[in-house]
Amino acid sequence: MKSYIYLSIFIFFLLIVTPAFGMGLPNQKVKDTVEVMLHKTGTESIVTVPEEDLKILASAVAGEMPLTYEDEALKAQAVASFTLIKSNPNFTQEYMSIDEMKTKWGDNFSENYAHVCNVVKSVYGEYMTYDGEILKTVAFHATSPSKTIPANDTWGGDPIPYLMSVSSEKDKLSPDYKKVAKFSEEQVLNALKGKSINSLSFEDKVEIRNSLGLRSPVFDIEYNEMDKSYSITTYGYGHGVGMSQFGANELAKEGKTYREILKHYYSGVEIVSEY
Repeated sequence: MKSYIYLSIFIFFLLIVTPAFGMGLPNQKVKDTVEVMLHKTGTESIVTVPEEDLKILASAVAGEMPLTYEDEALKAQAVASFTLIKSNPNFTQEYMSIDEMKTKWGDNFSENYAHVCNVVKSVYGEYMTYDGEILKTVAFHATSPSKTIPANDTWGGDPIPYLMSVSSEKDKLSPDYKKVAKFSEEQVLNALKGKSINSLSFEDKVEIRNSLGLRSPVFDIEYNEMDKSYSITTYGYGHGVGMSQFGANELAKEGKTYREILKHYYSGVEIVSEY
């Protein structure tokens, strides 16, 4: 009788407990994979990666940067996005779903999707490090105000050595570089919170940008006596920290590689591969 009880317990363990640990499941779904050709200095190699991971990175690049940009700029965005995903897996990054791509690209969907996937494949697995550690903060924006902004100026805290201010003069060519928005006197005074326009710190400007929904924390304010309103001229588009996407494209037009672009905007980084 005892032998029967012990046997029953053993069978119960095999049927119930073992599958709970994922062992020996005959119907367990295996991720579809895709072969990726990696180009490294002087060598080429083929690795197999989960197809879903490749699609996620392609969706991130499509959601962050226009596909009309140069391939080297798109590659730089792919490496930056992969670094962000790898170091902050819970971070909600901008993605473009397949349905959104089809709506946006219409008849060009197949061509554009193949393009972004091929770009991602060419650098898949590459990410940025500083002092041998993967970057913990990865930032990029649409257009800088002609130079990028140190991370600690925008978000406070200690300086981040790879997110310091660097030149991005070609951003002045962007249609988003300079914009004028009009606000009521009440709106601006509420945003100023008693501060003088002539003595605003950068931290103050960041708060005003958030309060009024401005395109950039770099701006000028002008009072219009005639209608008692304010005109605010912003320079750049986005927080201004890290890589300027427009600037990256301009560097790519000049013949810079994605590695050179990344090393320009992220001071002192190295680019490594997990393969």
